[in-house]
Amino acid sequence: MNNYNKKSFIKNSMNLLDVNELASASRKSYKINKNDDEKKKQIHQLLHHFFMVVFLLMIILALFINLGFAAAQKNKADKPEKSYPTGCKTVGYKFSNGAMILTPVGDNQPQTIYFIQNKSNQDIALMQQRNGTEPYIMHHDNMLKANQWAAFATNLRDVKFICINSKDTTTTIKSILDCGNILKVCEYPNVKFPISNRGSYWAATNMSMSELVHEVIHQGMLLKS
Repeated sequence: MNNYNKKSFIKNSMNLLDVNELASASRKSYKINKNDDEKKKQIHQLLHHFFMVVFLLMIILALFINLGFAAAQKNKADKPEKSYPTGCKTVGYKFSNGAMILTPVGDNQPQTIYFIQNKSNQDIALMQQRNGTEPYIMHHDNMLKANQWAAFATNLRDVKFICINSKDTTTTIKSILDCGNILKVCEYPNVKFPISNRGSYWAATNMSMSELVHEVIHQGMLLKS
């Protein structure tokens, strides 16, 4: 092989080597770029899944909060009112021949206070009756609406009420009702009265139990248990 051919062979070999190196570098670059694209795609998919999970968790949390709130509201609505105010005892009264007779037993008797509820579905009138021993009597009549409470303060040892239909208060013939079937009664035996609030009177009437307790306390009476 002459010198020219040798040089030509070497040149061609070098050119071929350059082409192979370029091809190899190109393949490596393609693989790197492909790997980068795959990594980006994987990262994108992971972020997508992450945000989807967070979104679903937020929806589930919101549902639990709404369900809990609804359950709390239902329990509150379904919770019945207490039968009697705290500290009010079912003492100091009796029912006789359909009438309600208050006979205080409290520590400060006869000055005491009674809470009375009309548990029926009709309005009634409570009319005080003479028992025949009083030198005089100031009638403490009262109208009590259905399912409402009233507070009666008294310094008398024996107070008698009859219950009549509220529609009969202005008629000659009255429909007398059995107080024992329509009234709930309790006494605060340890109540403390300010001097200015002593006596016999209706302290408040036609209120819910909680409203009545608040009103009586507002008037200065200490409802001790």
